[in-house]
Amino acid sequence: MRKRKSIGSILSDIIIIAMIIIVVIVYKKYDYNYYSKGIAEAGKTSFLRDSSNKYNDKKSYKIENKDFNDAMFYKEVQVEKNQPYKITCMVKTENVIPQEQQTGIGAQISIEGSTERSIAIQGTNEWQKIELIFNSKNRDSINIGFRLGGNLGLAKGKAWFSDFKLE
Repeated sequence: MRKRKSIGSILSDIIIIAMIIIVVIVYKKYDYNYYSKGIAEAGKTSFLRDSSNKYNDKKSYKIENKDFNDAMFYKEVQVEKNQPYKITCMVKTENVIPQEQQTGIGAQISIEGSTERSIAIQGTNEWQKIELIFNSKNRDSINIGFRLGGNLGLAKGKAWFSDFKLE
């Protein structure tokens, strides 16, 4: 003889399933939006979490400038005033071309709203580490940006960023 589940048991199962679905949705949203999408001229740039081109187990952040553009995703972080900091990440590039032949345009780390930046990677390169050392000055928060382009000009191509560290 087959036992019938009570309404309370069925409701309990539905609530558990709903909770699991909510947790998965929240995790995926957090995983995708850990960094805010930043500055980019509409229609020229796409931002993507990429699972096929990654440095470690986590998805990389990909910026693709289909036309010359200055695009950046960023995250606001709290800092102590007048303290030195170092930001590092791994970056991979494909066909990164500056609009004007300057070394300060390409895939780089930068602080939004300032001219503070790391070296800029151009061309096609496998994963390599880049860093930005800066002083927080009188700021108590900054937007750390990972950028394809730069203060000095525009770039097109693809850049993947991964393995972010702030020290």
